[in-house]
This record gives sequence, structure tokens and C-alpha cells, in this order.
Amino acid sequence: MTKQDKDEAKRILALLADAAEHEQTAEEAEQELIADGVNVTGFLARVQQAVQQKQKEERLSWHKEARHNADAFSQTQDVSALFATMTHAQLVAEAQKYAAQLHFKNFDEATDEDLRTQLADLARLGELAKKR
Repeated sequence: MTKQDKDEAKRILALLADAAEHEQTAEEAEQELIADGVNVTGFLARVQQAVQQKQKEERLSWHKEARHNADAFSQTQDVSALFATMTHAQLVAEAQKYAAQLHFKNFDEATDEDLRTQLADLARLGELAKKR
């Protein structure tokens, strides 16, 4: 925001505070601001643009957070090797320890690769949680 815009915003705020002290219609307030040399239309357009930008940033904030989380996850150590030699029964037994946190409900029907991936990802997420 330029110095001129800041000065104009201060004048508008002062006028709005003054206008709030006595009853006035929106049209009367706008005419008073125009009479005082305020570009009401331009100011309102800038305010609307700022509001829309803020709404867009808030709407997309999940994307920034998701990207940050994905980057953090990629920085964790791949622990797939811990589960690579486990048999299906061992994988099921390990997965059942974390049943509430894993995607599968019927571990016996899951493939070994799916169980290994779930367990490795869970271990990496645990590592991330310790860092935070």
C-alpha cells in the first residue's frame, strides 16, 4: 500500500468514526466522503480485492500445509527394509498391534505388499510425530 493509500485509508477511517457518532444513511456518508476528497469507489474496490485475496488464501491454506507435510514425510527415512523379510503371518501380527491406525480392517486378506507399505508409512509418520 502506498503512502497516499495509507493516508486516504486513515482519512476514511477518521470520517467513518465521525460518521458513527451521528446517524447517517450510507448515501449521506458516501457523499460526505466524496466531498472530503475521498475516492470511495476506488477505496471500496481495493478493500473488496483485499478481502477476496484473503479468502482465497484461507481457502487454499490446506494446500500449503499438505505440501509442507508431504515434504516433511519425504525427508523421513524409508523403513521398508524392516518389513521386507517378514512372512504374511508376521506382517498380520505386526499390523494388528496398530489396527486403529491402519487402513485395513481384515489384515488376513490384505496382500503382503499392502501390509508392508502400511506398516512402513506408519513408522515414518511416527518418526515425523517425534520431530514435532
